Amino acid sequence: MQKIFFILLFTGCFVQAQEAVFKSPITEYVDAPADGISLKNIDRKIILKENEIVLKTFRPEGDTDIEIWTKADYDIHITRHKGRVIRSFNTFLIFNGEKILAKWDFVDDGDGKIELISRTLFDSFGDNPLTSRFHID
Repeated sequence: MQKIFFILLFTGCFVQAQEAVFKSPITEYVDAPADGISLKNIDRKIILKENEIVLKTFRPEGDTDIEIWTKADYDIHITRHKGRVIRSFNTFLIFNGEKILAKWDFVDDGDGKIELISRTLFDSFGDNPLTSRFHID
């Protein structure tokens, strides 16, 4: 058990101290239960930095959208679920003068490789979550 704790601690410190880049060719949108789930082929790059998470969306027209999500706290919230480690970050983005809250989850495949990044957006009251899952190459 101690060994697992030190591995998680070391991994968390490494992710916090370094910049990690993830490429996602597919985005899964989880809408209201009545709408279901939809998958879209969208090239994205997610960059995990010490103080922020940058989401770059590459459009077929040649445009690139960039969102810079500032970490609300510098803690890495680590949980385990079905043999996978989930590292979570609370973030916010200021868009048109409004603060948008989001929780980012970096989910590994059980062997330490990130296979899925999930972003859940909340309204200003923390209600009406909207989740996007970025499947990682």
